[in-house]
Amino acid sequence: MKISPEQPDSDLPERLQADLCELVDPCATFSIPAQLDHRILFTAKANFARRHRIRLLLRWGGGVAASVAAAAAIFVAIQFNLPQTSQVATTKSAGDTPARARALAGDINGDGVVDILDAMALARRLESNAKSNPAFDINKDGTVDQRDVDAIAQKSVSLGAALQ
Repeated sequence: MKISPEQPDSDLPERLQADLCELVDPCATFSIPAQLDHRILFTAKANFARRHRIRLLLRWGGGVAASVAAAAAIFVAIQFNLPQTSQVATTKSAGDTPARARALAGDINGDGVVDILDAMALARRLESNAKSNPAFDINKDGTVDQRDVDAIAQKSVSLGAALQ
């Protein structure tokens, strides 16, 4: 690239060209070697490419970090809002609810709560003459009968456990 008063550079404003020509000897010609020109251009392109990669990394990294944070927040929310289950074995007895569900004495239907529904479930089982599990003997008299249904009903409406 040559800068001389005889060959004005069309990219420069006329006033700047005139001022440059006054500073430089009109007879002198300056030349920038092509190798230096290419090296400057290569360095500038490399710097712009590095900046572009950093911007992409920050953009994608921010998105990934936000996704991971959202997934962690959902996981924590689910863990704290789920009801806790007991760690009792989940073996099945002959034709009855799992042992885990019966961990609470009188919980016939296995929902984790002793309520009037458990008394109704045992009463229906007794009415259908189905074989009863000895674990359903709530009053511990050796037989599963109407007295066990009454004991579950009484336990489900008792205020004693709630006051303690």
